[in-house]
Amino acid sequence: MKNHFPFTDYDFYAYLTSGSLLMAVLDFVLNDAAIIAQKEWNFVQIVLAVASAYVLGHLIAWVSQMIIEMWLMRRVLSAPIEIQLAFSSPNLIERLAGRAVGRYYEPFREPVRRKMIDVASKKLEVECDKPIDAEAVFQVAHGYAMGLEAVRDRSDSFRNQYGLFRNMTLVGLTAIGVLAWTAWYGYGPERAGLLMLLAGALTLASFVRFAKFYCSFSAEILRSLIK
Repeated sequence: MKNHFPFTDYDFYAYLTSGSLLMAVLDFVLNDAAIIAQKEWNFVQIVLAVASAYVLGHLIAWVSQMIIEMWLMRRVLSAPIEIQLAFSSPNLIERLAGRAVGRYYEPFREPVRRKMIDVASKKLEVECDKPIDAEAVFQVAHGYAMGLEAVRDRSDSFRNQYGLFRNMTLVGLTAIGVLAWTAWYGYGPERAGLLMLLAGALTLASFVRFAKFYCSFSAEILRSLIK
């Protein structure tokens, strides 16, 4: 972002975009789009809208990190780093997810994995034949990555992207829930069922993109160990 823009790249990707979209969804479903359909906005309204979207985006990021990143992607499924280092054997669901996400949700080749683990073990002063967990390898790799400008820039880009799509996944789930709730009580928008299907498709697509960039972020950090 340019220097005169009052927000960082991550603010825009992770907070403003998801917060604005959720506000628009709630306004459309619950308020007949009375706010977003306004033809003219004064300065105070614009400031309030941006501030509200920013605060709401923070709440979305917090909830989506807990549910989608920490629980779904690291508890229900194996964390990308566990798969990439072959510390966890992918089950059927994870193998199917790997096909959708791409090559970074699968193990690195054995010589590459071995070198990564050896470098991390030496840094931590752990004998190579002793067990070492994936998180320890990641922390060592992260230290190396932050010292490499090219790696740092690429990992920041992946972080921005996975933060955006993680939050968009939660926005999509919220939209489905709100649409279902209004349809159940009989005052939802016309064609609520079609809108729910559309929201479901966008939610699934957002989750797949989140997983792709999340895995790419992890892979980029790990590769710094062999540069």
